[in-house]
Amino acid sequence: MTRRVFSSGIITAAIAAAVFGYVILTGLPRTSSSEGGDSSVIPLFTKGELMEIPVVHREIDIPINADTFIDPARPDAVATTGTPFVGTPIAGVVNHHTLASDLIDRFFRTLRASRPVVRRFVIIAPDHFRAGTDAVTVGNVAYFSRGTVIRSDADAVAALVSDRRASMGEREIFEQEHGVAALIPSLARTYPDATILPVLVRGDVPRERMDALGASLADFIADGRTFILISSDMSHELTEAEALRNDAETGRHLASLDRAWFASVGDDHTDSGPAFVALTAMFGATETTPMFGVVDHSVSSRYNGDRNYVTSYLTGLWSISL
Repeated sequence: MTRRVFSSGIITAAIAAAVFGYVILTGLPRTSSSEGGDSSVIPLFTKGELMEIPVVHREIDIPINADTFIDPARPDAVATTGTPFVGTPIAGVVNHHTLASDLIDRFFRTLRASRPVVRRFVIIAPDHFRAGTDAVTVGNVAYFSRGTVIRSDADAVAALVSDRRASMGEREIFEQEHGVAALIPSLARTYPDATILPVLVRGDVPRERMDALGASLADFIADGRTFILISSDMSHELTEAEALRNDAETGRHLASLDRAWFASVGDDHTDSGPAFVALTAMFGATETTPMFGVVDHSVSSRYNGDRNYVTSYLTGLWSISL
């Protein structure tokens, strides 16, 4: 009996030490050589390292290190203030190309100044690598950034899956996808207590799927604590002059909420056309007509990029009067 108690004590101490070690490991930021958002994320553990951890510890939710998506030379060179918008923002659009990480940061600071309490962000991003098994993929994952862990809202993820609005995606899909991960460092700095609902959408998704997703979004924002966020870069692979012309057109449609236009638009205007279709469906379901205001507009050539091969950024908020 004495020997059995002694062995149990050793096992308990070993588990405690392993959990303590896990906490220390997840508290250490990793560096990255990525200057943009298109590189693969470096997870906290490789698959081989993860398999060496006892089963009891593999059940611990290991966050994806979102800081690896950001150029380490850029995080401190970000906007420090945000100007409040008139009204209450309920949805927004922000870039995921981290060359312009200052725009991402200013977007979240502006949102915070206008709406300080948001408990859940529904982030709709392109499935850049067509990694999802379905046209709409959600994930029950967590992200880590500078000591803050941002977790998925497991109930909201389950709701979309059970309603057949989306299919569940494996963690590996979200390890690669910068459409969500690139936003997490700024989100974690401004809303450290929020949860997320990450939704990845393929460009070939049927329009009726986006209309159905829009109906679900209407249910989510009814709680008064949810914000809908479209992760989108705008013009791709155009000259600076062409991109600026296209952005002016895109801006008009963001203000008019032209669902048919977004259903047919391509990467020369935005890489998230289907997401905007879902957003307009949500506004229709809630019988809401918000006002759109621009937070920032820029192009990659203003960040020392090639003027003949640019990506453009148009960030903004849809607000209502309460």
